[in-house]
Amino acid sequence: MKKMMFVLVILLFLLTLTVFLQSLFREDTSKELYYTLAKNYSFHPLCDETMSIEIYSTSDHSWIGFSSKNQYRLKDERLEVVLTDVEVLKEKAPDHQTRYEFVFSLVDLGQDVEMEEGVFQITNEKFQLELPIGSVAIYQKDFPKLNFSSLYGNYAKVEEEFHLVGLTIGLDQYRQIEELRFGCGFGNLAQIRKDAFYPSEMSQVPMDLSPWEKAPSSLPFVLSKGNHEYYIPLFYSQKCLTTDATILLKMDGKTYLLEHFFFVIPAFSLKDYPQMRRMGTIRYA
Repeated sequence: MKKMMFVLVILLFLLTLTVFLQSLFREDTSKELYYTLAKNYSFHPLCDETMSIEIYSTSDHSWIGFSSKNQYRLKDERLEVVLTDVEVLKEKAPDHQTRYEFVFSLVDLGQDVEMEEGVFQITNEKFQLELPIGSVAIYQKDFPKLNFSSLYGNYAKVEEEFHLVGLTIGLDQYRQIEELRFGCGFGNLAQIRKDAFYPSEMSQVPMDLSPWEKAPSSLPFVLSKGNHEYYIPLFYSQKCLTTDATILLKMDGKTYLLEHFFFVIPAFSLKDYPQMRRMGTIRYA
């Protein structure tokens, strides 16, 4: 009889402990917050085998970091892409947060992806998390590569945040520029400057051209003979942070590929980009 009572007490204790731990876990996950930065992503699978998305969490052991327990998708109102073989990296970030980086292959997507307002969705048995990540463009077509002598990005403070506001590129083999685009970013051809030699990091936007204001349509910009550097102001169809890009340039009636290029950026964190910060929305199972 005593043995039976002991077993019943142990079972009751284990049941109580299980319920307590489940409620504790549920309480902790309900307090988790998730953030990302709205970025301008543009890739070409022939140049870039992988794409990565960064999410900042208030939890160091979030369910989003266990790839075997999650399904990952890129989506918008028109398109949904299921991501496979997602590698998850994590590290401590400022402000007592953990940065999770989700790395996945672009090679097997098999289609053009152009999302003006892309969403990264994570689904598991506990919850479904969605984060607005900005603009996503993945170009599949095989474009010829652009020949250029120099290239660097021009950053300036826009509303107290550093943003890519221009490209400086050296060209000498083409007659005219007809279009420049990369995701939600475009070239303002009407305001191109020859041999302006703006520095990579500027205190203000040249010519007071805000990148958030759409440039009027313009005629192709005619290039001068010889090797010159051209400053091409940029504008965006939405507010996004650009740190790297695969750029398409239409020159002399033909579209060329400017391979994935990483630009130098003065700062890159949630703290430095409050206007680009986006909070995730979570729905529990």
